[in-house]
Amino acid sequence: SGITPDFLNIVEAKSNCRFIYFQVPKNRQEILFENGKADLLITTIKTDKRDKIGNFVPLIQIRAMVILIESAHTEIQNLSDLLARKQLKLVAVRGFDYGAGYQIILEEMAKRGRLIVEPDVISVARSMQKNTNYFTIMTPTLFSGFLRTEAILKNLEGRVRYDKLDELP
Repeated sequence: SGITPDFLNIVEAKSNCRFIYFQVPKNRQEILFENGKADLLITTIKTDKRDKIGNFVPLIQIRAMVILIESAHTEIQNLSDLLARKQLKLVAVRGFDYGAGYQIILEEMAKRGRLIVEPDVISVARSMQKNTNYFTIMTPTLFSGFLRTEAILKNLEGRVRYDKLDELP
């Protein structure tokens, strides 16, 4: 259920297309798409790698943002701000890709030993629950959706802040 299946149901009703859904983690979805075993990669951001595999059709505009637990941390506006705050560690989801700027951020944080990779969004949020110096980068709709639907994450609702990064259009 949700906005994407609702949209695809409308497309299906008005066309000759038929959609079959398989619920898989985002990184597996990407691998299936790369190997020609999935025809669509939905609600994603255009990247050079994806452009080599298929055609990008922007259905909605989404922007990956810095997501952190609300605290005394001042706003983060760019990579320089992230690097200057040595106490902050990036917790990223394995296989997520938000374009060239995101890849540079991952590389820079990894060089400094400040990158943690988790298998899924729930694991990222749980890490952030345990340490307020952990932050992530992903689309706010994805993260907030998990906060609303996963009981184990309910205590984060209303405590999360989203900052735009210059490097992520």
